[in-house]
Amino acid sequence: MSRDGYSLYDDGSSFVFDQEGWLAHRNPGNIDLYFFGYGDDFKACLHDFYLISGPVPLLPRFSLGNWWSRYWDYTEAELKRLLEEFEKREIPLSTLIIDIDWHLRRIPKEFGDSWTGYTWNRENFPNPQAFLDYLKNKNLKVSLNLHPASGIRAYEECYEEVGKFMGTDIGAHEPVSFDCANPKFMKAYFQLIHHPLEKMGIDFWWLDWQQGTKSTLPGLDPLWMLNHLHFLDLMRDNQKRGFIFSRWPGLGGHRYPIGFSGDTHITWESLSFQPYFTATAANVGYSWWSHDIGGHTFGYEDPELYIRWVEYGVFSPIMRLHSTKNYYLKREPWRWGREIEDIASRFMRLRHQLIPYLYSMNKINADYGLPLVYPLYYEYPKENSAYQFKNQYFFGSELLISPYITPLIKKLNRSFQKVWLPEGLWFDFFNGDVYQGKRTYSLYGALDEIGAFAKAGAIIPLTKLTKKNQYDNPEVLEVHIFPGKDNHFILYEDDGETLDYQEGKFHQTIFDLKVQKQGQSRLSVSIRFETENSYFNLQTRSRRGNKLKNKY
Repeated sequence: MSRDGYSLYDDGSSFVFDQEGWLAHRNPGNIDLYFFGYGDDFKACLHDFYLISGPVPLLPRFSLGNWWSRYWDYTEAELKRLLEEFEKREIPLSTLIIDIDWHLRRIPKEFGDSWTGYTWNRENFPNPQAFLDYLKNKNLKVSLNLHPASGIRAYEECYEEVGKFMGTDIGAHEPVSFDCANPKFMKAYFQLIHHPLEKMGIDFWWLDWQQGTKSTLPGLDPLWMLNHLHFLDLMRDNQKRGFIFSRWPGLGGHRYPIGFSGDTHITWESLSFQPYFTATAANVGYSWWSHDIGGHTFGYEDPELYIRWVEYGVFSPIMRLHSTKNYYLKREPWRWGREIEDIASRFMRLRHQLIPYLYSMNKINADYGLPLVYPLYYEYPKENSAYQFKNQYFFGSELLISPYITPLIKKLNRSFQKVWLPEGLWFDFFNGDVYQGKRTYSLYGALDEIGAFAKAGAIIPLTKLTKKNQYDNPEVLEVHIFPGKDNHFILYEDDGETLDYQEGKFHQTIFDLKVQKQGQSRLSVSIRFETENSYFNLQTRSRRGNKLKNKY
């Protein structure tokens, strides 16, 4: 995309698929150029890019909740204590990532480094199956960290089986080299190494970067190949959707969500870049980013910075707390004191309440190519302000977000930002304050505030949290409705995990909002169920907002 109205992309150096579905070089001399000429119709440009490159897949529902991830030498007992603290404080989680120390790290020197590993570290996890069963009883999805570059070495529990399959001299402890371009190795890699771990209860894999950029097929980046094959392999029996956690593999990587943006620094500058980075990533279709919320390394720990990062994380594609291996880096809300804990806990609960809305946007992204997070100029391409306010973005069809990304002004105990609101009425999502659009506002936000604005007529379904670690279809739905304009919203629900939705096994609930009298607050809301059953009971309540009456 470009404000010049056109762009050109040369895809001539990439690989093609052969008749067996494996990669092959192109015929010499061929060219493969793509011209995008859409003026400022950016949404049409993105839509047609997906027609060429393939769509964004539908994410599993759990991915939209709170993730816990930390580079730490955890024991089973430590992780249990951690999860019990979250549970005691009623802070929901959906996903637990166990970093590199899940596997053996202290290995004989003759085998080289210990980044790669596939054998459980039983000092930390004496009974891996029992621990994974414990996590499943907590309604948590589980991922393990992978660094595949060193292949399979003789100390691994799977070595003998893999070595025999590959014809390796196992008596001489000859290693089985990692070779992503070899179909036979990749068959062993999945069937003999990863599938047994998935059978134990591992739901997906974190493909951390370590394998370099070269492979035995010249020009093939192992990261791209691992993304492609891991994504397809997880769908092998239709019981799971393709899903990985990996770094950016290049243009077209949107087919293999989700993305890990790398080891962020713990600074205000790093935080302030993320809203802009995430929104503009939509311009190449790569919309499902997971950042290290709170920051990963270097920089400095600061309670204001932490809470602003958490607030942004709740209104970002994937909410994943993370840090490097340093005791003094605090990502648990309760390690910061009561004020910070209360704010962080409230926002993390809100993240799970938002899942019905987020999941409906997930479906829109998969079907129509409109990301959850996208720049203002998609909707207002003629407005210069839509390009100038770089850290504002749309969060689905109903919300505009402008996070606070600078420290508090000490004398005011508030953060300052200028916010541009497009034409029409806009409502503060939290307190109902009304703003006239096509204006710029100077706003001052307390530590527990984020700039979240609902458009006139916005319909935002939230779940009422009734269970621990809740992220499934809600039993009770809380619908936030903002007046001022007619609107239409489709709540989408399915089993959240399998590919059955492709066979028509899903529910859609239609919300139609009609303003009875222009300029007045009397609203009429009709709800149509497209199927005989619904997943929830509707409960409504209303309260008086500022100037106009909002219905909730």
